[in-house]
Amino acid sequence: MRKNASGDLVALTVKPLLSEVDGDLVRDFLVFFARFEYALKREGMLKGNDKWAKADWEGYSKRVRELFEPPTSTAIKASVDFLLASPPQKQVVLNGELRFAAIRKDVGETNASYVLRLVRTVRNNLFHGGKFSEPGGPIAETSRDRILLLH
Repeated sequence: MRKNASGDLVALTVKPLLSEVDGDLVRDFLVFFARFEYALKREGMLKGNDKWAKADWEGYSKRVRELFEPPTSTAIKASVDFLLASPPQKQVVLNGELRFAAIRKDVGETNASYVLRLVRTVRNNLFHGGKFSEPGGPIAETSRDRILLLH
């Protein structure tokens, strides 16, 4: 592990996230998400060419649309209701600075497509380190992170 002037990089980056939210929940979410995307691609729900491959989330949302509109279980309903009412924000660059912006449902976008896009945003924010504001460090509202991961 490389060291910097401030100490161990893992101690500075990974451990705070795992202690602020819930290390097991973060790990379980990331592992499940990765395996789920892998399963989508293995089942033919994929996009790509000879240079890249990714899961076809839009195609998948069409297959499972009936699970979301209306939700078919109380667990899915609770998660859909929460994500629709309190969507995560996405990282953007404004005036050369990293910021968070609201995510809006596109015109004509189904709830299934929108909710699955929101779930990917939660994953992107978590995986790509999107929980840090400039210049001071972690965003203070970590309780929301746990709620987003649970839904």
